[in-house]
Amino acid sequence: MSFCGNCGTKLTEGQDFCPMCGTKVQGSTATASHTGQEPVTPSAHAPMAASPASTSSSNTTDSEASLQKLAVLRSETPPSAKKSGRKALIGILLFVLLAGAAVIGGGVYLTYRVKQKATAVLDKLETGGGSSRKVSSDGVKSDDSGGNNSNDNNPSDNSNKNTDQQDNPLSSLLGKLQGGDQTTPTGNMAKNILEDAGVKNPEMPKDLIRNIPYAALTAPLPCPTGAEIDPGKLANGSIHIKPGTILTSSWSLPKGDAESDNKIQSVTPAALAFQYDGVAARYIDMRDKRHAVLNNTVCGKDIAQGEAFSTGWYFTKDLTAPGLYPGLSHILLPAEKFAILKSTGSLPMVFGWYDYTDVLTEWELLAWKGTLKRVEAEDVPFPLIIDDDRVNVPAIHVRGQMKVLENAGRFGAQDQPADAYILDDPNTPIVLSWLFGKDLKQDDAFRVQYVRVRYGEPKLEQKLAKDRKAITYGINFDYNSAVITPQSEPVLKEIAQAMADKPDWKLTITGHTDNIGGHAYNVALSQRRSAAVKQALVERYHANPNRLSTGGDGDSDPVDTNDTLEGRARNRRVELTLD
Repeated sequence: MSFCGNCGTKLTEGQDFCPMCGTKVQGSTATASHTGQEPVTPSAHAPMAASPASTSSSNTTDSEASLQKLAVLRSETPPSAKKSGRKALIGILLFVLLAGAAVIGGGVYLTYRVKQKATAVLDKLETGGGSSRKVSSDGVKSDDSGGNNSNDNNPSDNSNKNTDQQDNPLSSLLGKLQGGDQTTPTGNMAKNILEDAGVKNPEMPKDLIRNIPYAALTAPLPCPTGAEIDPGKLANGSIHIKPGTILTSSWSLPKGDAESDNKIQSVTPAALAFQYDGVAARYIDMRDKRHAVLNNTVCGKDIAQGEAFSTGWYFTKDLTAPGLYPGLSHILLPAEKFAILKSTGSLPMVFGWYDYTDVLTEWELLAWKGTLKRVEAEDVPFPLIIDDDRVNVPAIHVRGQMKVLENAGRFGAQDQPADAYILDDPNTPIVLSWLFGKDLKQDDAFRVQYVRVRYGEPKLEQKLAKDRKAITYGINFDYNSAVITPQSEPVLKEIAQAMADKPDWKLTITGHTDNIGGHAYNVALSQRRSAAVKQALVERYHANPNRLSTGGDGDSDPVDTNDTLEGRARNRRVELTLD
């Protein structure tokens, strides 16, 4: 049994080309050929990484297993109509194809992809779902060697790249479509179509997957194997990445700041697991927003020796997402990339995320590639709130231009400038802030940065006893509402315990906001939030309501500027005062 090295489709004996993507089958007598992934020599320079020994046979076995799993997932049917409605579904898909023929730009590419899916379904019906059925897939490029795949720093990559272009003449067209210093929408669309036809993009990191099927929700794709992370180093970094740590990120969007908590659940050599708890918005204007809780896994190799970083991804309408994205690091810059930045002052990298496409029932990769360079020769202070205390941590400020690498059929995807701050710590090189786009006035621009870190060390009772006043940033609310998030429970419990320890204490709970939304609205919102805190203490922890009073000052008493994302984060707070 064998599988296509490009798309993962199951092959039958005697086939010279893959029935799905048209790629030459290795060992056949046809004129064109396309090899699978080449082994890369491991690098010994990745901090917090250990590269276990591997053999070419184990690489082949793992790669084939990954391709086989992706092929199986692709063949599984996502939530759809009943079996009796399959022919109607095919008719609808074909109708979309014909209607889309008149649409320019992104519609053309989407129609092309729909046609691929419709053809695969027709073939399945005609063959009765036999072994020759077609599945839409872009193969898992598993690299077991743990090597550095950077085209900027690995000479062996260049030789592999040249070999690929010789084996597949069409791949040389990709270079002509790069657009020189800038990419073009037409060129990007043409690149996508060529890749769907089986042409390998030599600029694409080998572990990245272009399309993740819906079935990955229940059967996650495997992590690339190779280098691993050191949990001890992560736990002892200047910011402790360990179970229980909560990193709160804030997205600066046109209608306000949207905060989300990322709680570390486990850290092993193979992976970092965390729970996302916050806003799920399908559009940048926040017109479709809800609260979401999602478990995520970042693969160990992607943290140690990966080439790509992501700030997030898109959910489906029912608030689901795969949670594991092979080839993408999250929270932390890949350690090997950080080492390059420290030694050269330059950061060659790929930035990307996955966007769910309803009509294709899969997550499509959008990616950019470029080199970011240090802006200042020395570290700059970056403000954070750690366990309710304002601190500055040392950060490396980088900036550069990113070119479109993969546009998921979006005709309007364009090259973008990027600006980032990275924690200067080889143990925990957290991407503290990421601005993508010229400025936030740009329609598709965004900024996301970490504003708070919480380890959960009890401090409120001591602060109240000493100063008769305490500020907490550990009670958080859903976006633009008074609904308390689950990650706030430890602080609520701490307040309840302080009242139990000091039965003579009476507390006033005062809510504060930033200045987005207008003064009158913010005062009312802060009053509802303080009332929600009192209600939670009374109902969940049986606090005496007569010992609690509430109030809300809205945006009238800021402790920092409202002109910056971190300043607004400091102004959104709950204050406790002893009566």
